[in-house]
Amino acid sequence: MRRFTSTSPCPICGGHDHAPRGKGVRCFGYLSDDGEWAFCTRQERAGKAPYAENAQAWRHNIKGPCPCGKTHAPAASSGAGSTSPRSIAATYDYYDEGGQLLMQVVKTNPKGYFQRRPDGRGGWINSTKGVRRVPYRLRQLLTSDRGVVVVEGEKDADRLCAEGLMATTCPGGAGKWRADFNKYFAGRNVYILPDNDQVGKDHAVDVARSLQGTARGVRIVELPGLVPKGDVSDWLDAGGTINKLRELAAEAPEFAPLEQVAEEESPASTKELAGAARHALLVKVIDLYRNALKGSSEVLAALEVRGIDSAVADRWQLGWAPEQGGAEYLLNGGIARADAIDSHLLLITDDGEPTPWCSGRVVIPFIEGGAPVHLVGISLGDETPRFVNLGGQRHLFNASALNTPGGHVVAVQSPLEVIRLSELGNAAVALCVESGCAVE
Repeated sequence: MRRFTSTSPCPICGGHDHAPRGKGVRCFGYLSDDGEWAFCTRQERAGKAPYAENAQAWRHNIKGPCPCGKTHAPAASSGAGSTSPRSIAATYDYYDEGGQLLMQVVKTNPKGYFQRRPDGRGGWINSTKGVRRVPYRLRQLLTSDRGVVVVEGEKDADRLCAEGLMATTCPGGAGKWRADFNKYFAGRNVYILPDNDQVGKDHAVDVARSLQGTARGVRIVELPGLVPKGDVSDWLDAGGTINKLRELAAEAPEFAPLEQVAEEESPASTKELAGAARHALLVKVIDLYRNALKGSSEVLAALEVRGIDSAVADRWQLGWAPEQGGAEYLLNGGIARADAIDSHLLLITDDGEPTPWCSGRVVIPFIEGGAPVHLVGISLGDETPRFVNLGGQRHLFNASALNTPGGHVVAVQSPLEVIRLSELGNAAVALCVESGCAVE
């Protein structure tokens, strides 16, 4: 799948995940790998298009008439003279160590991308499900002992290789680096060239973190004068040279993760900055989950059955962690991947893919001293909790209830029950520890 961007926006609404906030123009959807479907998150454009629960978006037919009532592109005819709404602008082949073609990334015109695999009969299957992922230009990488440049796209890798460098990328671009790529870079000097946007910078840090301890050295190289959202090809087109790039790479400092830098700061200032950064991150995440809840009528109805209507949910800043695409929801909402991992909002699986701390749960913030300090995700099925790492600490949900005149406080097991009782005028708390909530 390909997420919508400013250069490849949603064909239904024209939006993308970096469009201005608060103006009703953002779209967090994506295009299917085969180009048949566009998953748009804008309900006002849905018409009678079916809602895809797993995508948290409305599914539109790209080729031919769409249930939303519009035709987004001409239908492709069959047989001789067949036409397609998109033409192929470029292809990028991915081979394994032995030269076997695994998959192909296709760039289309109008600009877009999809991936496909050979069908074994000279044709293609517009899906790469189950296909092994390897770095781009793997065979050249294995036969070279030079330093390696890691870029964000195949076009840039080809451009640098044509200029005499050894360059590679990963299929899918930013955010798709996998831990099993690291072995190909063992003992090598690696130079990472990020695209000039937040997604590109986060990706560079992810790659650098992953390669530390395997590569001989890792450096993130900043390109002076690079235009916003630009890449190394843009920099070269604007007058940059390979010789200058070599100089920048040689001068770039060895990558040091933020936590290592923090250790070199004074303990007091480090703690203060970390606390402020964590608070800002939680505020941003809470807003994202609250927006998801407002768009989920089914979850709002389930809460109302429990005595928590939309006004109460808003008052307690309740949110919803989507069941599908939770990691993408956070990242597309502007949460930096490195920050999400460091704060345990995203967990990294064995295959290197990010997975959210919880999904399909109501998200409730712990507010202490007027600021959010923790999150708990509550299953509506059995109200079992799941926490962002509490670090072994114990926290009272709704601790301010202890200041109620008269001293009568009800201790319950579920934060949702605390909310319901509090709205009825009762003072209630829930004691929460890493393994769950308990009454003591």
